[in-house]
Amino acid sequence: MATLKVLDLYEELRNPAIDWLGDIPSHWQLKRLKYVVEIVKRIAGKEGFDVLSITQKGIKVKDIDSGEGQLAMDYSKYQLLYKGEFAMNHMDLLTGYVDISKYDGVVSPDYRVFRNRSPEVLDAYLLLIFQMGYTQRIFYKYGQGVSFLGRWRFPADNFNNFFIPIPLVDEQNKIVEFISRKTAQIDEAIAIKEKQFALLKERKHIIIQKAVTQGLNSDVRMKDSGVGWIGKIPHHWELVPLKRLAKLSPSINVKNKRSSDLVCFLAMEKVSAEGDVDSNMLLPIKEISHGFTPFNKGDVIVAKITPCFENGKSAYLKDLPTAIGYGSTEFHVLRNFDRLNGEFLHLIVRSNLFLKAGEAMMTGSAGQKRVPSSFVANFPTALPPIQEQKKIVVFVKKHLLEIENASYLQKQQIGKLKEYKAILINNAVTGKIKVA
Repeated sequence: MATLKVLDLYEELRNPAIDWLGDIPSHWQLKRLKYVVEIVKRIAGKEGFDVLSITQKGIKVKDIDSGEGQLAMDYSKYQLLYKGEFAMNHMDLLTGYVDISKYDGVVSPDYRVFRNRSPEVLDAYLLLIFQMGYTQRIFYKYGQGVSFLGRWRFPADNFNNFFIPIPLVDEQNKIVEFISRKTAQIDEAIAIKEKQFALLKERKHIIIQKAVTQGLNSDVRMKDSGVGWIGKIPHHWELVPLKRLAKLSPSINVKNKRSSDLVCFLAMEKVSAEGDVDSNMLLPIKEISHGFTPFNKGDVIVAKITPCFENGKSAYLKDLPTAIGYGSTEFHVLRNFDRLNGEFLHLIVRSNLFLKAGEAMMTGSAGQKRVPSSFVANFPTALPPIQEQKKIVVFVKKHLLEIENASYLQKQQIGKLKEYKAILINNAVTGKIKVA
């Protein structure tokens, strides 16, 4: 990324006593949104329009024929949105967004549609303020609702009375051009880092897959596995259905447990795609022993629902705070028999062979597909001798740790670039720097 020069500052400032703004150039105006934009709501009254959706990447035309995502029963009750108008998901200030539409169509009646009616404010500058309001959580403090349920909305009164800074139109043009140019440089640097991060992730999959199908000795004699998508395996390995090597959905021993005893509870979001587990939540066994999936310390869990399975969510439960626990019903639980090392089992279910084959076998409706237990039970597993399994585990863990350390550095650098981008936008839009 090109080095950015030090920018000038405005000489005369004033403090309008608006918490998110701080000092602004003394010649800038402040206006409530109700004097800048006009909220409009026009119910379509009929079908046949393009259905539009607000995403983190802007307003998109929704494919309602694919069956993917949330669909409405009656789009005639949606509201009209025309090209050049703004739309925002004001019902969700946590993950929602805002954009100027490039299309004519209809949007959810829960969205807020509005248009710029001020000749003193450019659409592009106004969009910068609104998008900054989401990405930097400026709107959040003006919201109402239940945040932990993802329902944190921007009421119309708060919206209308929200103050925005307004530079001269010529300055707005310069700010928009500056941010466009500088963020393009930052985005290019982020894209390079993200590509490097993706390559490290791909390298991780390659190491795991090669280790669990070919072993560590490149000179070993090979044989055809008999399964086309597995290919050749070492001559001394067996190919065995997983159900002969591990018990699927095993029971647990709760003998001598009192109803007040605390046991580990594991939610899906507490398991990462890297196999890390946050298992510190302890609950009385009486509260979670019914309606949840049981497991023992040392079991392997695998997400069964898309997209958690597709993202590789699984874990080897070696470090649980209690000997037994319960978790989401969206986990498959596997308990290895003596011929199979538990950590080697975890490598198997992390391999791309397992994940890709499982995706192909998913059943259920779009967006809620699940990997059936029959797939897991019958998965053809390349099985080395137990001592070789342990050597493979040591080798893979060493190399994955090196990759994860490199990945962590990439993620840190990406985070710093995104933080710098946010600061740059904020400083330009609020007058903390003077752009040429």
